[in-house]
Amino acid sequence: MSSERRSSSRRFGLFPKYAAALMGLVGGALVLSGLIEMGLSYRAAMGTTAELQRSEVRAAAIRIEQYLEGMRAQVADVSSLPWDAGLLDAKDRREEFHRLLKLVPAIAELRHVNARGEEDMKVSRVALDEVGAQRTASRDGGVPQALTRGAFYSPTYFKDGTEPYMTARCRP
Repeated sequence: MSSERRSSSRRFGLFPKYAAALMGLVGGALVLSGLIEMGLSYRAAMGTTAELQRSEVRAAAIRIEQYLEGMRAQVADVSSLPWDAGLLDAKDRREEFHRLLKLVPAIAELRHVNARGEEDMKVSRVALDEVGAQRTASRDGGVPQALTRGAFYSPTYFKDGTEPYMTARCRP
């Protein structure tokens, strides 16, 4: 009986070793294949996400540009009124500026710079209005660019650390 056990254990002695080795190789190959597939899927997902974010950024930029263009058009409409013809005075300009502040809540402040480069009027939501200050504004940020290009938009800055602001200069 003991000889029968020995012969049967010798007969099957290499099979479990080969089976384990084969299963280990196949399992390792499957794990390696899964890891490679996971890495490729991650890279593809990151590429898709990046492209989606780029398209959303482009869409947001277009919406912002359209919004700014609408604001610029409203400011241009007010500035194209016949101010120099003598029909409208500084009081009328101040009223129009206040009306524009009501119509466009995004505008925080309006300033008028005359042909000599002096600031005639400033109307603001938060500060006191100034009329006839005659402050030199020709070197003020963006005035030369607005005169040559028609409009100037400053980089965004934050007041009080939370509210984004931007300065826009428009030529009438």
